[in-house]
Parts: sequence; C-alpha cells; structure tokens
Amino acid sequence: MPLSVVDLYAKILPRTNCKDCGFRTCIAFAGMVVSEKYPLKNCPHIKPDLLKNAQKELDEQYKQGKWLKKDMAQEALAYAKNPAVKM
Repeated sequence: MPLSVVDLYAKILPRTNCKDCGFRTCIAFAGMVVSEKYPLKNCPHIKPDLLKNAQKELDEQYKQGKWLKKDMAQEALAYAKNPAVKM
C-alpha cells in the first residue's frame, strides 16, 4: 500500500521534530520524502528493518508516480500539444 505523507509521519517517523534530518518538523520531512524523493534514510531515528520496508514501498510508488510533485508547466505543454484537445 502506498505511503502518503500522513502514513509516513504516523507509522514510520519518530514524530520528535528533532531536526536531525535538516527539517524543522517530521511532517515537513515526510512531505519531502513522499513528493520529491528526499532520502528516507536521512532520518537517523528509523529502525533499519522499518526503513528497509518503507523504502521498498516508496520506491514502488515513485516508479508509479504516486504523490510525486508535478511539473505543472510540463503538464500544460503536453496538454496544449495534444491534437485531441479542442480550444
């Protein structure tokens, strides 16, 4: 099952807001991991077995493009180039 920002925050991260990852909060870190492929291993407080399983799930959802930050300009260009689109 794909990991959303909330899932990652609630089920994987320590929720201590320690800032050891470089972000002010665990939820901010989770957002970057899910939407921009920021390395989950940058949280030094995740147990290795939990990290391995979560990273496997994240890799799969990255491959499928789930919850990744989208380039809106690129999507708009692709939409405009589509000959089936009537303006």
